[in-house]
Amino acid sequence: HRKLLNPAFSQLVVDGFQGVFNSQARRLVKVMETEVGKGPFDHWTYTRRNALETICLTALGVEFSENSVLNSQYEHAVEQMFNVMVERFQKFWLHNDFLYNWSNLKKKQEICLKILHNMSNTVLKTRKAAYLNNQKNGIEASTDTKFKAFLDLLLELSKEKGAFSDLEIREQVDTMIAAGHETSANVLMFTLVMIGSYPEVQKRIFGE
Repeated sequence: HRKLLNPAFSQLVVDGFQGVFNSQARRLVKVMETEVGKGPFDHWTYTRRNALETICLTALGVEFSENSVLNSQYEHAVEQMFNVMVERFQKFWLHNDFLYNWSNLKKKQEICLKILHNMSNTVLKTRKAAYLNNQKNGIEASTDTKFKAFLDLLLELSKEKGAFSDLEIREQVDTMIAAGHETSANVLMFTLVMIGSYPEVQKRIFGE
């Protein structure tokens, strides 16, 4: 499916979301202002939430709100899921599927997956309903940009070419949300650490 999906990741498309990126950057600065003057703090919490919001606004075309399915429970489930994978990798006896399926770690994984799939299913159901409604009324789906969201492209390919089933779309959504926001949040977190470690560079950046 790579050839079908490549257009969604072109530089032109990424540039089209600059407005969202700028808005989210300002939002991150605003929420982190509450930590000013309080000394060292864990900014991972802020960068992770911001990256999650951004990936949903751009790739999925879903508006974020504090009362939506994007909540601390989902964020915690993503973190726990990564911990499960690391722990299984470290314990060689759990590499065996038979033993792993009877372990407490497997039960923990199932709980996390239920939360993650509930999130992706909700997003998919909401966006699919909006997409079909827009198709019926002959209008383009709106993402506040001139480009289609990644999820809209998946839905279009599914409807017009039969390229994806709902399950395959959900898997793509799972990957995009979990892996996409995690890597972006990490890059942003380490960038802030580096900037904070070199005050003279920080002054030059602020000046620019």
